[in-house]
This record gives sequence, C-alpha cells and structure tokens, in this order.
Amino acid sequence: MGDPTRLSLEQRLVQDEARLTRDEARLEREESEVRESRIVAWLGVGLALASAIAVAALVVGLIALRGDVGSIRRAAPAESVSTAALRDGSVTAAKLAPEAVRREAVTAGAIASAQLAPGAVTGAQVAPNSLTGADVRERSLSLVPQARDAQRLGGIRAGAFLSQPFEVSVTSLTDVRSIKGPVSARCPAGSRVLSGGASIDGVVTGASLVSNAPEGAQGWTATARVVRRPAPAWRLVVTAICTVGGG
Repeated sequence: MGDPTRLSLEQRLVQDEARLTRDEARLEREESEVRESRIVAWLGVGLALASAIAVAALVVGLIALRGDVGSIRRAAPAESVSTAALRDGSVTAAKLAPEAVRREAVTAGAIASAQLAPGAVTGAQVAPNSLTGADVRERSLSLVPQARDAQRLGGIRAGAFLSQPFEVSVTSLTDVRSIKGPVSARCPAGSRVLSGGASIDGVVTGASLVSNAPEGAQGWTATARVVRRPAPAWRLVVTAICTVGGG
C-alpha cells in the first residue's frame, strides 16, 4: 500500500491545478470582456465626436443658408419673382403679412365664391353702394314681414299709385299767323296725363290762350290768338306732365 500522506498531497495538487486552470480561463474571459468594453467605449466616444461635428456643421450651414437667403431677398429687384416661378399652393394666407395683397394686385374675376369661406365676407368688408340689384341673387332674399304682398300697398294695388312723372312738350311753328292751335302734347303709351299748361313765346301784349285743358287722360291741348297788328312772329308751347300708374 502506498504512503497515505503522499497520496493526499497528490490529490491536493491535482485539485490546485484544476482550480488554477479554472482561474486562468476566468481571467481570460474577464480580459476579453475588458477589451470589448474598451472597444465599445472608444466607439461611443467616436460616435459622440462625429455627432457633435455633424451638429456643428448643420448649425453653421443653416446660419449660412439663412444669410444667403437674406442676401438674395435684399438683392432681388422688385417683381423679379413672377407667378410662373411659384409652385401651386406655395403661397398661403399664413405666409402673407396683413394687407400685403391689395385690390390692385388681384386680377378681375380671380376671387369667386369658390375661393371664399362661408361667412368670410360680411357687411363690414363691403363698401357702401358697391352692390347693386344685379349682384344680388333674388331667390336668396327672404320675404320682408311688412311687405308680404309686393303687389299691394295697404290693400291698394301698386298700379293705382302715380309714379315717375315726366314732361312732354310740343311747339307750333314760329310765324305771324294770328291763331295757332289746337296744339296737343300727348303722353306715350303706358302713361297718363297728370297736369299741363301752355305758353306764348315771341309776343308780350295782345296775346291770349283761347283754350288750355287736358285732352282726356292722354294729353294736354291748347289754342292761342294774337290780336296785335302787325303781329310779330310767335309760337305756342304746350306741355303735358305725364305719369305712370293711377289706373
């Protein structure tokens, strides 16, 4: 049988060698991890530096671009950028200064109902008397409460009221005849006589109106005579005041 003390020492030596092998393997793994950590750290530092340089370059580029755009804007002559140089929809209301676009900059008919938002144009934006009856769509108007029947006023037909008075004058020839007339001034179709009168031109004394009265509802008739001898050249002027309605 062998020496037990020697046998115990050999077993301990084997154990120590195995433990040493394990420690060496663990040390190699730790060294590998340290190397990988150093590589990752250096990569992070490099990426950070690259990012800082890129950001700095971007800031410098933006500053330079802004300066170039400002220089171009200041150097560009008036009206050097035409409509043809702009993309469709590139100029919006948000990009325009208040009152930057005036009436003279808008071509006739460029702004129609399709370009206006509902309720965008109110009475405050419309100049006095700028809209006439031709600009108003009659079907869009509601009925006025006090004039529900446009053909009757207080129960009376609109045609019963007189409106639009005007004059019609007729003159005789200017000569020395002693009697002139009857001379009639007649109202045109669709109107009626409201009043009238006559006058003698060319003689001051010795002249008189023989008749001076309406001729039915359509005109005014007068006759004049001059008794002065010798009679000067004179004429008779008859005027009818006509009106529409009253039928």
